[in-house]
Amino acid sequence: MDTFFVNFELLLEDLLEKKNLEENLHKLISFIEEEIDFQSIAIFLKVPRSDVYRIKISRNISYSFAKSAVYSETDPLIAELKQMSEIELKDNERLRFEKDHSHLIIFPLQNNNELQGFIFLDKDRGDFSREDLLKIRAVSTIISMGVDLDDMRDELAHVRSIDEISGFLNYKSFFERCEDQFTLMKRYNRPMSMTILKIDDYEKIVRTIGNENCDMLVRSITKNIRINLRDSDILGKLYRDLYGILMPETNIEKCLTAVKRMDEIINKLGSMENVNIGWGLIEMDDRISNIDDLIRKAREEAVESCRKTIYKYTIYQD
Repeated sequence: MDTFFVNFELLLEDLLEKKNLEENLHKLISFIEEEIDFQSIAIFLKVPRSDVYRIKISRNISYSFAKSAVYSETDPLIAELKQMSEIELKDNERLRFEKDHSHLIIFPLQNNNELQGFIFLDKDRGDFSREDLLKIRAVSTIISMGVDLDDMRDELAHVRSIDEISGFLNYKSFFERCEDQFTLMKRYNRPMSMTILKIDDYEKIVRTIGNENCDMLVRSITKNIRINLRDSDILGKLYRDLYGILMPETNIEKCLTAVKRMDEIINKLGSMENVNIGWGLIEMDDRISNIDDLIRKAREEAVESCRKTIYKYTIYQD
């Protein structure tokens, strides 16, 4: 046991140098393999912003099982784990993770009284020793801390990437996400469209209604954009008067349909009185070599649309 704690301290030092949760979990499972005799092991974690628990990492678990094993907040197992008690199950009819296991132990992964998931191990034969249980408890505590730190990193990164007023991605995050999608859609020859909304004479609007009312105007516009688009669409603030929307798997006809719908809704807002907006649209094709081109050309068409008196959306034509 003394050797375990020496190795455990070395493991902690190693984990502190790593930031990737999956890499840390691989390290932890490798550590457990050296310390405890087991047949199979899996770590279930809660999927962010959901009530679903799925396998995050495992050893000696069949692929089909790993794909299908899912628990929700309503499952009796999850309810019991939320009581923060360890569960030992010897009756394989009561809970069957795999066929013909003889002994299974489950530990909750929790931090600040919140269930993050659970770790389970099972044996071919025999029982886990008291020493095994203490080792598993120590490792489960580290997993919980690692999950919590990873969640905080993700939340911090998310907050930093969001423009506070519009709720859209800031320019840097928007560009990076769009660049990834551009590469993906190009590789698989899939359709993708970009539209940019321009609020005309923004400085004049600020002078007329003030900064606070102008912020409220932007919030109203962007809220109505968000609720009329898919989760897969990428929304970004390019400048204080420019807002970009990237639509993967969308040709220009479908993009135009969405733009017309949003334009009609936005122009009916009471706050839009004396406010002029224009939309620029472009579909990715072989002539567009990078995401910069896509954004630039859509922006040019948005500026052009602001000069129109009706049908204030312009499709880029080479």
